[in-house]
Amino acid sequence: MTHSDFTFDVNYAELDHLTKEEIPFLGSLNLSRVALSQVQETLKDHLNDNVESKGIKAHFAMDDSGIFGLSGVELVYEKAVIETAEDDEESPFSKLGSTISKLFSSDKNAKEGEKEEKSEDAQKEEESTPEPPTEDTKATNTTEDAPGTNETVPEKPDAKDENVQAQNKTEKPKIVTVKQPIPSEVTQLFTKPLTEELYQESKKKIDALDEQERQIMRRETALNALESFVIEAAQRLDQEEYSSCALPEEIEVIQKSCAETSDWLYEDGSSADAITYEDKLKELKKQTNDVYARHWEHSERPEALKALEGMLEGSEKFLKSAKNLTKDTNEEKDVFTTVEIETLEKAIRETTQWRDQEIKEQDKLKRNEPVRLTVKSIMEKMSLLDREVKYLVNKLKIWKPKLKEKKSKANETEKKEEEAAAVEEEEVKDEDGPQIEEPEVPTDTDKAETHSEL
Repeated sequence: MTHSDFTFDVNYAELDHLTKEEIPFLGSLNLSRVALSQVQETLKDHLNDNVESKGIKAHFAMDDSGIFGLSGVELVYEKAVIETAEDDEESPFSKLGSTISKLFSSDKNAKEGEKEEKSEDAQKEEESTPEPPTEDTKATNTTEDAPGTNETVPEKPDAKDENVQAQNKTEKPKIVTVKQPIPSEVTQLFTKPLTEELYQESKKKIDALDEQERQIMRRETALNALESFVIEAAQRLDQEEYSSCALPEEIEVIQKSCAETSDWLYEDGSSADAITYEDKLKELKKQTNDVYARHWEHSERPEALKALEGMLEGSEKFLKSAKNLTKDTNEEKDVFTTVEIETLEKAIRETTQWRDQEIKEQDKLKRNEPVRLTVKSIMEKMSLLDREVKYLVNKLKIWKPKLKEKKSKANETEKKEEEAAAVEEEEVKDEDGPQIEEPEVPTDTDKAETHSEL
């Protein structure tokens, strides 16, 4: 086996089934050239004394397109691995099989065990019944006991045999196959690289084929759409829910166009292009658009009115709660102004009146007449009402008590406390009364002085 990088060629072989004139049409008989690298490094890293090389193997495969190519190159070798446990001898599959077999055999073993227990019990009962010993029985007992003792006493194995068995159980070599990939490079030999001119020509051919496939798909899609629309339109006009939404003239025109288009498809139009089919479909859609639109309005109106009714009920409930959050009803939490409440109330009232009036006017019309109460108008009314409610809801979310009012209230309380303190002081002064000087009581000396003056 070589120990350096090498190359090999992949060629055609066994062409005996072809004549000499047919072989040249194959072109080059050399398909590809494979160059291997890092062979010497891989061999040094993995091949040792305990390793047996099986060579370098190259694997080829053929894909769904019939192209033959290289799938990989690898170095294959075998090495001995020593197992250190007796349990390693069993593979996971064998262990799984043994456990399954034990599950199925457990019932049988249990039944056999019961039978053996019963038989042993019977034997014990028979042995427990005493019998008068005779000379013959004694002789038989002595002769039977001798071999029994020989069977029950096993022979002790030698210590050397035990050591050998233990080594065999603990150390058992196992051959393992290892595959190491080798880098490879493939060069195609049966085709030559295209020049720029040949490449552009090939690209144009491929683009032309792709465009042709797109046109085929477009034609098939347009043909299927036209056929299905013709059949569907004819079937719908036979139904009461669609025919009641169309005028007699419209029904006649649509049925005539469908019949003509159907005949044309199976005669002259079988080989038409996609554009012709698309134009035919557009003409039919123009004729049926009004009828289908009226039918859609009549079928979708009940759901739209139901949604409008639910919005009106929710708006009225919100209005009742919003009236309790004004300055007139709640000074501490005056979220909404009177104008905002009146605006929402007006919107609810006008929407309700509009709905009732439009329903009456629509009921007077026939199904094939132009629709008065359209789904679009209902949705517009719902959007206007929803806008008013959302405005008030957002205002309620961001509302916070005013800080100025708290300060003013605090100042008022302080003023009231000061005034009360002043009033209490004045009341205390009034209770004490004006201060009057008490007259002095004359003494004896004073009397004497007054008499002497006289």
